[in-house]
Amino acid sequence: MLEFLGIGIALILFIVAVLVAIVISGFFLWIALKIVGEDRGIIEAGIANLVAGFASLITLSILSLIPPLILLSPVIAFVVYVYVLDLILHIGFVKAIAVSVIANLVFLVVSGIIAMVLGVASFYPVVHSMHYVRRPF
Repeated sequence: MLEFLGIGIALILFIVAVLVAIVISGFFLWIALKIVGEDRGIIEAGIANLVAGFASLITLSILSLIPPLILLSPVIAFVVYVYVLDLILHIGFVKAIAVSVIANLVFLVVSGIIAMVLGVASFYPVVHSMHYVRRPF
């Protein structure tokens, strides 16, 4: 009897996690779409990003198994991602490339700001450990 309750809670948490992933990924794509002058909703952008990401993942997985295409598979997967964005959002291929690049840049900037606010210092060398280094002279 309690197993069904656990399965139900797990299903609800999975649905909530998928919805949160759609909204968060859609937010960055939505900002990029606003920058290039397109008007789409966050949910529509998130679903487009999710579908394009899965199409790109499947393409990358299949092409990575073919030895001559291993080096080209990331480029082809990116082209598939941009093409699926173009199909779903009805924007041009060049705008889809611009939206993808801008969304990644916005994500990088927002991540950097959050890291600075939270004090994440993973890119900085540990200076205080130099006090414990034994010097040869």
